[in-house]
Amino acid sequence: LNSIVTATAIAPGISCGQTNGTITVTAGGGISPYSYSIDGGTTFQASNVFNNLSSGNYTVRIKDAGGCTKNIAVTIVQVNSTITASVKVADITCLQTTGRITMNVTGGTAPYHFSLDGGNTFQTVNIFNNLSAGNYTAMVKDAAGCNLQLPAPIKQDNAAPLLNVTNPAKVCEPATIDLTLPSITAGSESGLLFTYYQDAAATNIVEKVNTITTSGIFYIKGMKANGCSVVKPITVTINPKIPFGINPGTSVCRNDSIQLKASGGTSYAWQSSPFLNNLNIANPVTRPAVTTTYTVKIKDSVCNDSALLSTTIRVSSLPVIRATKSNDIDCSNDFSQLGVTGGTRYLWQPGKDLNNIAIANPMARPITTTTFIVTGTDNNGCKNTDTITVSVGKGYSNKSGYVMPNAFTPNNDGLNDCFGLKFWGGVSQLSFSIYNRFGERIYYSTDAAKCWDGRYKGVLQPVGMYVYLIHAVTPCDEINRKGTFMLVR
Repeated sequence: LNSIVTATAIAPGISCGQTNGTITVTAGGGISPYSYSIDGGTTFQASNVFNNLSSGNYTVRIKDAGGCTKNIAVTIVQVNSTITASVKVADITCLQTTGRITMNVTGGTAPYHFSLDGGNTFQTVNIFNNLSAGNYTAMVKDAAGCNLQLPAPIKQDNAAPLLNVTNPAKVCEPATIDLTLPSITAGSESGLLFTYYQDAAATNIVEKVNTITTSGIFYIKGMKANGCSVVKPITVTINPKIPFGINPGTSVCRNDSIQLKASGGTSYAWQSSPFLNNLNIANPVTRPAVTTTYTVKIKDSVCNDSALLSTTIRVSSLPVIRATKSNDIDCSNDFSQLGVTGGTRYLWQPGKDLNNIAIANPMARPITTTTFIVTGTDNNGCKNTDTITVSVGKGYSNKSGYVMPNAFTPNNDGLNDCFGLKFWGGVSQLSFSIYNRFGERIYYSTDAAKCWDGRYKGVLQPVGMYVYLIHAVTPCDEINRKGTFMLVR
């Protein structure tokens, strides 16, 4: 005869994630004692209480002493958590390399623990620092084991903003430039905040950005709402009002060139002239044949201004230079006196046979036939040339016959004060000696232009007879002379 087993059970609710649930069974009917199983009858226990259970549905089997059984269904309910939380994310922005996540928690059961790795590790601090960009899940767990997870993505936005700067158009004084014109930053990223500085470090602010009065380089800083910024230069050009000009009238010598000079413009247009080498530059070169007036139109495209200016170039005639000579070089004349007229300054070439190349009347002593060229300059600076040829020849009659005087009077009266060679022509080699009556040589020279003044070692020599000995080479002959002469006072 089957017994009837009856049973009831009590299962209090448990908190989040806990395994401390209990089921208490009360049995009746049938034949005691009773045994209890919670695993479908695999194992039984004498106690009517099951401990350390998690939330969920269970089937409890009760068996009496006669082997009769009774199954009852029991549910351990998880009590809803009261924990709430919010996440504050600090993204990676300008001048930063990492971000931060902060969890703010209320409700539940303190203390709280926090995790970013799915609950593998926890920390007691609610702030996670030094985080790279990425998607995170922030978790909080209270003392009751209840947890809450919230998404916490960290973004990286530290790119420099796009700042496009276009230099403003050049202007002329007294105009000014407004740095805030939209055309200057056209093409930049929208939403930028612009500030204006005098230096690249963006430390010295420009006071009057709307009325810049001087040329220079300024700097614009564009900044995004997140603080990212970039600084770029801007060049301002305010041209001074340069007056137009042209070189004043002047003189030029015939056949000479001169460079004209106009200034103050960006373009130049000279009126047509057969003498100008270029009609469209500021400084053309001209070689006028006659006095000419030149006119140029000067234009300044920056300041939108123009003017017509003129200058006159006067052409001076060349001086008429005439060169002369006193004689040619022969057996009697060893020099020729040159002369020139027509200028105020002169220059003779070649100069090696002249005593002075920069005077009107130099003395020429060539040893071969030579053509001298003289350049004369007048008061206008104009130059012209002429030539004169001095011939050097043999076979001419000789005035002196290569003789020497028989007496001289060194008394400083300007007459016969010096004893020497006269009218011997050009002497290329000379040995000229004078001896007193004791046979002592008291004078010697190799220069035909020099003579004896009647002194020996600075002392006047006595009146009397003296001997000369000469060996000379001239263009006409080789001469040897020996003789006597009187010194008379």
